[in-house]
Amino acid sequence: MISNQFVYILESPSNFDLLNGTMEGKALLESLRLAEIPCSHNLVIDREMLKISLTSKLNQECQRLGKLPLLHLSMHGNADGISLSNKDFVSWQELWGLLTPISDYMQGGLIICRLFWV
Repeated sequence: MISNQFVYILESPSNFDLLNGTMEGKALLESLRLAEIPCSHNLVIDREMLKISLTSKLNQECQRLGKLPLLHLSMHGNADGISLSNKDFVSWQELWGLLTPISDYMQGGLIICRLFWV
């Protein structure tokens, strides 16, 4: 990882994941902390929290850490988009619309990782 980046985790587990304590993003957070890699975790339950996590909260973390984000999305999805914890469905096009400001700011250098459970 480039030293001017941090891992910004957005996790939206299903109801069953929450019930069973299956939180991949939380596990990743702890692993990154053990490795002393700068990181931040966001539990994204609904569309409003997704928007906040990708705007003001992301900006705050960039300022706090003085680094650029590497986004890690941990949520359920399919070929059409992602499903949030409360069953809101966000199309890939809508998600890209939310990511466009940070991508523009980073001049196309935004890195996104995804791990989807079906």
